[in-house]
Amino acid sequence: MIRKIAIFIFLFCFSVHVFGQEVIKTYYIDTVNCIKEEYYAFITETDTFKNGKYSYFSKTGTIIQEGEYINNLLQGIWKIYYETGSIKSEIFFVNNKRSGPFKHFFESGDIKQSGEYKIGRPHGIVTTFYENGNIEVKGEYYLGVLNGKVEKFRENGTREQTNTYSNNRLTGLWESFYETGELNYSGKKEGDVFFDTLYVYYKSGNLQRKCFYKNAELNGDFYAYYESGVMSAYYKYTDGILNGLYKAFHKNGALAESGGYSQDIRVGYWKSFYPDGSIFSEGNYSGGEFGGLWKVYHPNGKIKQEGLFKNGKSTGAWKFYHDNGQIRQEGVYLNDKKTGDWEIFDKTGKKEKILKYQNGEVINIKNID
Repeated sequence: MIRKIAIFIFLFCFSVHVFGQEVIKTYYIDTVNCIKEEYYAFITETDTFKNGKYSYFSKTGTIIQEGEYINNLLQGIWKIYYETGSIKSEIFFVNNKRSGPFKHFFESGDIKQSGEYKIGRPHGIVTTFYENGNIEVKGEYYLGVLNGKVEKFRENGTREQTNTYSNNRLTGLWESFYETGELNYSGKKEGDVFFDTLYVYYKSGNLQRKCFYKNAELNGDFYAYYESGVMSAYYKYTDGILNGLYKAFHKNGALAESGGYSQDIRVGYWKSFYPDGSIFSEGNYSGGEFGGLWKVYHPNGKIKQEGLFKNGKSTGAWKFYHDNGQIRQEGVYLNDKKTGDWEIFDKTGKKEKILKYQNGEVINIKNID
């Protein structure tokens, strides 16, 4: 019996020696008695198992980090501090993984970010704040990956963007807002590329533009509007290039200009109009330049000027008229410059003078008595 008791005492003492919990302190090697870490641990002959409170200090003695280990695993709330001593972060751990609510703070103590972790990754709503307390970004995560709605705000509190993400990639709804908070753009994106219909709005909320994207390019009908709601322009795109009918409108809704595009270039017959609907000009485009006969009209419908263009430059005989239909001046253009004799008339049709041009400059004036 005595021998059994002796063996029991020996085993008990050995157990305490191997598994007894101790307070461990480590020190910075380049300083004297400056504690770096302080923690509770079980010590064996081969290893140290942290168990209990853990603290980490700066060289100035300020606590930088504190929390708890259980069986060598981080557990519960852990706190991280700035050198000034103010709280920097609060994070919950379960079995060495971040799990549960977390918060990050500005050095002032104001909240900087909040959310939750699940098995070590952000999960659910994560909100980031400006130091004034207003939200900067609010996003939806699924196990560390952006999935769902992401909202961005300006420091003054107005909304800047609303996006939709899938697997960390911008996919779906994309909206941007004026600095004062009103909706500006509303469309869909895949990465940085628009697809489907894009709407653009005035601050008043009225539609400014409507267009359609396909394969990252403008395709189909493009509509533009004045803030009043009246259409200002209509044209068509093919793979980002203007093709087909083009129309522009005055603020009163009357047609202002019409013609056609081919490969981003004006072609064919074009007409433009005054706001009352009367014709202003008409002529042809060739390769995006004025070509052939062009006519311009006075608001009363009388011809104002007529002449020829070649490669976008005035050429040949030109005539200009008063608004009563009487000729005002006539002469010849050469390479977009007046040349030779130009005759000038008053409103009654009487010839007043003859101007002689050379390379677009008047070199002689002959008055008619």
